[in-house]
Amino acid sequence: MNAFAYAPRDACICGATLDAALARVVRSYPPGEVSFLRCASCRSWCQSPRITAQSLAAWFESPAYFGSRGAPGAAYADYFADEPQRLREAEYRWRRTLRRVAPPGSKVLEIGCATGSLLRVLRDHGCDVTGIDLSRKFADFARSEYGLEVGQGEFLACDLGARRFDLVLMLGTFCNLPSPHESLVKMRAHLGPGGLLLFNFPDSGHWLARAYGRHYWMFTPSIDVFPTRRGCESALRRSGFRLCSLETDRQWPSLRKLLKHARLDALLDVAARLGLEQLSPPFAFPVPAIRLAHAAAAAS
Repeated sequence: MNAFAYAPRDACICGATLDAALARVVRSYPPGEVSFLRCASCRSWCQSPRITAQSLAAWFESPAYFGSRGAPGAAYADYFADEPQRLREAEYRWRRTLRRVAPPGSKVLEIGCATGSLLRVLRDHGCDVTGIDLSRKFADFARSEYGLEVGQGEFLACDLGARRFDLVLMLGTFCNLPSPHESLVKMRAHLGPGGLLLFNFPDSGHWLARAYGRHYWMFTPSIDVFPTRRGCESALRRSGFRLCSLETDRQWPSLRKLLKHARLDALLDVAARLGLEQLSPPFAFPVPAIRLAHAAAAAS
């Protein structure tokens, strides 16, 4: 794939100015380097300079990102091979959380819907679902495999007309938004009365993230910001939202995904040889450092 192209970035999601003299983490990938500065105000890590949306779209189409059998990618060991487990996890999310905020008939928009596994489960439970994803490969899969309405492109460039939604979902997407403030403002504009925004994010202030330091898996090209709780709350306030609740997220990953995110790539081949790569825990469990947030439009 082509080398990354970059754009300048001078502000954190909390609104504070970023300075080149701040603490920095730099990681190298096949298309080029990715660099993060730590905000002096909220302590979030912000990609600076930013990799452009066009470069990210190309990265998301690359095996170097998705991974494949025998050749783990930078972000996933083998993304498409985990689809059966994602469907099981999506059904669990419905039972635990989503059925309370998206009953049958709800209009749901998922930003960063990937393969559409969660939207398929929501549709099966009677919701009217729409998805958006930057990756053409993901969007094509969601349309062909599940018959979903999925737009391909960067969220800010997608024309939603005057549509309003009861729920906007971002699971694994909040940190990837290339223009977080503008994107959140647009989401608020497309929420109907009483609508909710539900998203998760890794908290860079958590002890586990601090223990991994610069080796934490979030320092990748697809990540625009690796926020602290304070940074996330500031971003919501600046965009016209109020935080309703915050809790530890629960997930149900495959062993392959767990090993990849723990940066234990050396064990992936062992798990594959033993036929254990798609093994998953018997139940979903709280994931340290991952927060699940509910937000609503703030009163004018």
